[in-house]
Amino acid sequence: MPDDQTDLPPVARHHARALAGEALWLGEGTDWAGLLAALGPAGRVLVGVPCGPSVFEQFGRLSAPRIGPSGSGILRGEGLDLRLRLPAWACGVTDEMRMKDRSLPVLRVFDAAGRPVFTVHGTSAADHEVFRAALAGAASPVPPRLSMPAAPVAPVKDGPVDAEALRADWAAMTDVHQMGAVLERHGLNRLEAARRLGEPWARLLAPAGLEALLEALVAGAVPVAIFGSSPAATLVQMGAITRVMAAGGMLNILDPGFHLHLDPAQLATLWHLRIPSGGAVLDALAGLDAAGGAVLTVFPHGEDPAAWQALLAAMG
Repeated sequence: MPDDQTDLPPVARHHARALAGEALWLGEGTDWAGLLAALGPAGRVLVGVPCGPSVFEQFGRLSAPRIGPSGSGILRGEGLDLRLRLPAWACGVTDEMRMKDRSLPVLRVFDAAGRPVFTVHGTSAADHEVFRAALAGAASPVPPRLSMPAAPVAPVKDGPVDAEALRADWAAMTDVHQMGAVLERHGLNRLEAARRLGEPWARLLAPAGLEALLEALVAGAVPVAIFGSSPAATLVQMGAITRVMAAGGMLNILDPGFHLHLDPAQLATLWHLRIPSGGAVLDALAGLDAAGGAVLTVFPHGEDPAAWQALLAAMG
């Protein structure tokens, strides 16, 4: 690839490689669910869900996801717990991760705005054959030009917001999954909603305290549910975390089956949210970017949330 293309966005660089015959292109009409199932014989792979400069990763075995009429669904089992939104998978490309003594196959998926939204890394050199067989049948003609519209921005309600009505709707929720509908009804993203909810439903925290919180989770073996999302997928990791390490400007969780590489600079605000659900109130940690998008969300996991609640309450 010519040197003058090295500053292109990743999707454009991969598009150029596909045009040069150096990679397989996956475009419109790709059977993404079928492709994930076809990669199952590769065995243990590393699945990544990028969220800006941060990435959430799980090790596990791919299988056929359960996809509903809307194109969204679940892939769960053998180390993986994923929520997939396949209509947002616009294109993909093969790649290789080159190491000192070997190379490993990689599938990279992008949304219509060219943002990376999902990756699958092989973990063995033998995976090349499985990836090659699965991807060869799914390859698409490479478009001569790559269209990358601006990333969609969540609409924001124009004009004053009825904060009392928002708080009433929030308090009336009976399931955490109703939160999206409440925000849409009031024309708010998560950041704007948190600011208007105020206590007792939303309390602003210091992002600098996140590392200490994660270390306390390790020390106390406190079980939690960690959610990381791109526009096209959500990765869910449940249970206690065992190793936290700051390195290279990133805050990392490095567990045997789960990795989180979080860029703390991406967190514009950190919130303690109290969300009515199932006849109780869930205490959640929400790390949001400057646009109000969710970067990191953590819920309690297990029957007794007291330890998690105490850690959140202690955060300033």
